[in-house]
Amino acid sequence: MARTETMKPHFLIITDLDGTLLDARTYAWEPAAPALAALKSRGVPVVFCTSKTLAEVVVWAERLGLSGPHIVENGGGIAWPRDLPLPEGVAGEIEEGWTIVPLGAPYDILRAALRDIAFETGCRLSGLGDWTVEELAALTGLPAGEAELARRRRFDEPFRIVGGDEEACGEAVRLSAAKRGLSVARGGRFRHLFGHGGKGAALERLLDLLPCLSGRWLTVGLGDAENDLPMLDVVDIPILVPRPDGTYDPAVSLPGLRRAEKPGPEGWGRAVLSVLAEVIGESANG
Repeated sequence: MARTETMKPHFLIITDLDGTLLDARTYAWEPAAPALAALKSRGVPVVFCTSKTLAEVVVWAERLGLSGPHIVENGGGIAWPRDLPLPEGVAGEIEEGWTIVPLGAPYDILRAALRDIAFETGCRLSGLGDWTVEELAALTGLPAGEAELARRRRFDEPFRIVGGDEEACGEAVRLSAAKRGLSVARGGRFRHLFGHGGKGAALERLLDLLPCLSGRWLTVGLGDAENDLPMLDVVDIPILVPRPDGTYDPAVSLPGLRRAEKPGPEGWGRAVLSVLAEVIGESANG
């Protein structure tokens, strides 16, 4: 998107985690370290927009030195730093040392709906709430301690279709969920059931809450999967990160969509440094 202002814009990085900033298999982030350092030195905020839980996001925010706010559980809630005042009239709940602004349907509603959808469609569905920590760790490659954090869900139920025609069942499940006012989207590993507007609506809400000195943020979004599409559709500069095999999710198509050259944090870092050089008009390494 062309910018004609001579002043440097206030811009914001919004990013998915698994398969985007983090390696899809190992969860390594280190190849993105130079880009993260460049963003920090320029005061550019980085906002997670992820299917991870608040408990997981707290760990990653501390690990990467990012203060937030962040979007959790595919847009089910906004995690707001407690030292950053919320605008007047916005209600939040204290959790994990952060203020959570709920946007999505409660988890027990989603769990019950998934059972009803399985019965109605005849599809065998297995939700994260059915899995032990050990099973979740085996499915994701997460250490057991981090798999336990992933089970602390409030607004989003990851699930798998077990056996049968996965594509046919996927469509039947989507339609059955829609009848209940719920949505289904694919992430990098699992499908997700949720009862809110997804990552895009949550990002729009966050932008309404987050003050900007120039009056408007220039937004850069990075994701790798279908559940990132609503977020990528909201930002000014959408960037699709390839999957580990180098292919791009065919469900993600937008006018002006850019494509990172490499998967995971390496591609993330290169794409972010390129945008820094383009938008700020200087070498991102300088």
